[in-house]
Amino acid sequence: MAKWAFIIFFSGLISADRSTALHMMFSRPLIVSLVVGLLTSHLYLCLLCGIMIEIYGSVDVPVGTKIPKDDTFMAYIMSLLIGFEALTTPTDFILAAFLAILFVYPVTFLEYSLRKINMAMYESFMKKNLLDPKRLIVRSFLLSFLKGVIIYNAVFMLVFFMLNQLELDLRIFGETNQYFLIMIIFLAGYLIRFLSFKSVYKYLVFVAGAIIGWFVI
Repeated sequence: MAKWAFIIFFSGLISADRSTALHMMFSRPLIVSLVVGLLTSHLYLCLLCGIMIEIYGSVDVPVGTKIPKDDTFMAYIMSLLIGFEALTTPTDFILAAFLAILFVYPVTFLEYSLRKINMAMYESFMKKNLLDPKRLIVRSFLLSFLKGVIIYNAVFMLVFFMLNQLELDLRIFGETNQYFLIMIIFLAGYLIRFLSFKSVYKYLVFVAGAIIGWFVI
């Protein structure tokens, strides 16, 4: 019980470390996968997953005011899925990776909302001449912490449920290497972010392509 309580606390800690306070690198996918792997006794597979997500996130650099996709969230739910032994075949891993990338967009968008809330709190304090850095920092920290505890774990449970309900059978592919090829092609679709139109349209194109690919497979 204590182990799972710590994992929930850890989800809040890495969310805050990523965007609000501490900044001790707890939120890096490799560290997230290491901690979850140690706690769930699936260290090797979690670390492999963490390495893959580190590479995935390395092309999304936070330059200026740009908010990169939340690879901390991806590493957390993927490692937990491994820890709960929900990913037992390469097919499960492919489907879980798709769902993680699918949900990383709305989770990242939530960060935009939190920044607006923080700015609104700051402006409110300034208008009332109540500027107190400690109070602002604590409130901002709690918002990010709760985002991790509530959103990260809620999406994990949703993905876990979806994996139990969906069945993707790729028997036409007999070799493991072909599964990896599919993963590489799938992740290459991330490059669509570099096209010059709005992110929401990129997301819709990505989802549409994934749905078409699902029926083709």
